[in-house]
Amino acid sequence: MRHDASETIPEMLRAEKAVAHALAHATPWRSITKGFRIGSETAAVLLDTSSRMDKKTRRHTMLTISKGEYAVDAATAKAFGFQYALYRFVRAGASPDALPSSSRGAADRKTDVPIVSTAVRSLARTVSCITGRPKNPLLLVDAGLARAWNGVFDDRGRNALLRGDECDYDRLPTSENVLVRIGDGRAALLPPSLATTFVNVGSSEGIVVQLHSGDGIDLAIASALGARASDWRPTKRVLEIGRAGALVLDAAARGARPKKGEVVDVPLPRGRYAIAHASLEGALLREGRRCPYIVEAHRLRRS
Repeated sequence: MRHDASETIPEMLRAEKAVAHALAHATPWRSITKGFRIGSETAAVLLDTSSRMDKKTRRHTMLTISKGEYAVDAATAKAFGFQYALYRFVRAGASPDALPSSSRGAADRKTDVPIVSTAVRSLARTVSCITGRPKNPLLLVDAGLARAWNGVFDDRGRNALLRGDECDYDRLPTSENVLVRIGDGRAALLPPSLATTFVNVGSSEGIVVQLHSGDGIDLAIASALGARASDWRPTKRVLEIGRAGALVLDAAARGARPKKGEVVDVPLPRGRYAIAHASLEGALLREGRRCPYIVEAHRLRRS
């Protein structure tokens, strides 16, 4: 399939949805050739005809199609305002009806369980996560305001709990999903989790994703990105984000000097953000294995 999406991860996710839509609404297939031969043992190359086949200037896409002789069909489709050209490779002797009609990320036909897409798995390998302290609550806070939070430490960076002194961590409310006053502003208190990360889904929108049960942050990301509109519940919480963006911070950490694994950046532009909440539970298919999950998601949308 040929399309104009860029290679950035958010665009890959949007492109995947467009691909699934295009495959489901394509025009009838028409034959281009019955005898297209691929001689490589591993793949073919789709080459931009305006570029030369050298390392510096070539623009191409590797097609992971096995060696053999193929019939090639073409079709067109329109998805989300873009025109797509689709090309189908059918090995000699195979039935075109056996080909999938949807892209990765759709449901597996045999089990009807949604699949963790390649794009989501790639994204999961690049995001930073808060892990290692599954009993600590978290703070969603403006990055500048976070410097006023000392967690379990005093102003000099000494562990206040070990010294028997009071600290910021002591004044956290027992209820979750509320606002906590920090300096002149407020932060959103989030529950503890096995792993927490942030996914940017637009220029002024993103989701804080929390995995409570499951094998891998990719399950949490996939479930949050696939949440239906009816899954989201509006809250009364509004977060003010300044020029430096925001953070998700382990509430026991020092906001001025968090360590790796204690903080996740929330790179959203300055503004007021309404927070919506979703509790998600189910299963996804990863490499043929059914993987159950329990996830909590917090969507930030500039108001």
